[in-house]
Amino acid sequence: MADGSWKDHVHELADLLKTLSFCGEDGCEIGAEAGFTAWRTMTLRLRGNRGTIFLAGNGASASMASHMAADLAKNARLHTEVFSDLSLITAISNDMGYEFVFSEPLSRRARAGDMLVAISSSGRSKNIVAAVRVAVEHGLDIITLSAM
Repeated sequence: MADGSWKDHVHELADLLKTLSFCGEDGCEIGAEAGFTAWRTMTLRLRGNRGTIFLAGNGASASMASHMAADLAKNARLHTEVFSDLSLITAISNDMGYEFVFSEPLSRRARAGDMLVAISSSGRSKNIVAAVRVAVEHGLDIITLSAM
């Protein structure tokens, strides 16, 4: 970015977006167009079934999950849930371990056809991986967002 102009920022963002990678259920890359189309299709099906989108993340990823949940609820009128109840978080962490902070409430609330959006910088956070396992067991659609 030579002069930091708006145009330079737009080009930098475009370059970053070109590096997005999407994988299907089998772990094979499917491309951005197919990835966004699949996510949209899952979301429209969820809306039609009046399902819930659960969003989970740690630290800054938790903030992103919360913001995304608010936008989806307000703008798309979707039912969303984040795991931000401090009493529940500390009770599960104390009694069971932080690894279960998302998976335990998800196992009690999720229904087949709901969706889990799991956000993890590394993609290896134990509590996120545990939530994904529960989502698989309950028949949820799963979207994972990772920077690695």
